[in-house]
Amino acid sequence: MQKALVPLVAVIALGFMGFVGYLFLNDSGKTKEQRPFAPLNAGNPATERGRPVSNTPGVGQQAPDIVGVDLDGKPLKLSDYRGKVVVVDFWGYWCPHCVAMIPHEKTMVKKLEGKPFALLGVNNDRSLAEAQEGVKRDKITWPSFFDDQAKGTPICSAWGIQSFPAIFVIDHKGVIRYTNVRGAAMEAAVETLLKEMEKGVQQ
Repeated sequence: MQKALVPLVAVIALGFMGFVGYLFLNDSGKTKEQRPFAPLNAGNPATERGRPVSNTPGVGQQAPDIVGVDLDGKPLKLSDYRGKVVVVDFWGYWCPHCVAMIPHEKTMVKKLEGKPFALLGVNNDRSLAEAQEGVKRDKITWPSFFDDQAKGTPICSAWGIQSFPAIFVIDHKGVIRYTNVRGAAMEAAVETLLKEMEKGVQQ
């Protein structure tokens, strides 16, 4: 009887291990709040598509310039902020994780007011009106590029963005020093680069 049970127990054990492996590799059972990042244009079938990841700039690389317009249609250029520590935040109101970051970003911008620091957004909402309405409602003061989905989101394509929010912390020389840091970690990264910059000026 015991010998007969051995194969059955083995089959059950293998099945359980397979199920656990599936849960580990596939996060489809998680809610949006549990996932650390939202896929590019998640929930927007009209623009949801694969993106190349090979051109995503990484730590130690010079940040590619971004030339475009802000949400008011005014010219905006990343390289104009050279000489400052810059956080580039790829975001959209369709992304709950991006929205969750706004209160801290507002606090950080206020705290660092007067220092050589800038926060620049790259907004990826479905429409300009949607982004403008949200920014006005939330009293967001920092500028955001508008990465027009109707034009194929050219900025996200150029940077190889795959998930939102995508965060790049850039030093005063235009070099990417940190990526995908949030909250206290983002603030610590900015403070570190500001101190480096200050020491360099003193020398």
